[in-house]
Amino acid sequence: MTTYYNEDLAHVHDAGYGDLARAAATALLPLLPSNAVVMDLGCGTGILAQRLSEAGHRVHGVDISPAAIALARSRAPRAVLQVASFADVPLPECDAVVSIGECLNYAFDPRVGTDSTLLPDLFARVRRALRPGGLLLFDVCLVGTEPRPRVACTEGDDWMAVVHAAESSGTLTRRITTFRRLGELWRRSDETHLQRLYTRDEITDALRRAGFTVRELASYGDHDLAPGRAGFLATLPEPRPGGQPGDG
Repeated sequence: MTTYYNEDLAHVHDAGYGDLARAAATALLPLLPSNAVVMDLGCGTGILAQRLSEAGHRVHGVDISPAAIALARSRAPRAVLQVASFADVPLPECDAVVSIGECLNYAFDPRVGTDSTLLPDLFARVRRALRPGGLLLFDVCLVGTEPRPRVACTEGDDWMAVVHAAESSGTLTRRITTFRRLGELWRRSDETHLQRLYTRDEITDALRRAGFTVRELASYGDHDLAPGRAGFLATLPEPRPGGQPGDG
């Protein structure tokens, strides 16, 4: 079985790519009731889970990477974390579901790339799991994210990442090479990630069919999403006094 976000890439992502999760946590916290239950799909190394846990919320998180979950358990020991796919993980009754950092695009679970019902089914499952007034917050890569092949290089004190990205027929392919310093030596790792790309209409239509009110986001607070990405805040109506949500 292919392992994604292995030990070195999980370390690199944690060290150099955590700003989005921190910004999402800052934007999310004012929207939550006290002592909220939050499901984090694609929790990565636990940056958002840590912030929410420290604010007194109860976090359940899943990620398909064992290395990322190991780091998340160290960072957010009060969260309930497991290695699993967002495609079929059971969702607890909760106040919010979040998925930050294009997690819903990734075809680490092959069903993401082949099953056209997966995202609508996920939104329906989220709808059933959320309490009245609950919310779903996430971001995705859109069709046209990489109109031409691109190479990017990022580095930190003990790591470097080189990413080759190319889009074709609704799929984004990222070939990622990382170099991580271990003592006197550097270790190289290579991974290839496939992402299924969506259109805005696909996302908003599926959310509305699931019963959500939808607002598109260009940023989490002051942190702008990268070009070709879009955030979505999907909410459920509050219950009306003396009736069920939507009565009348």
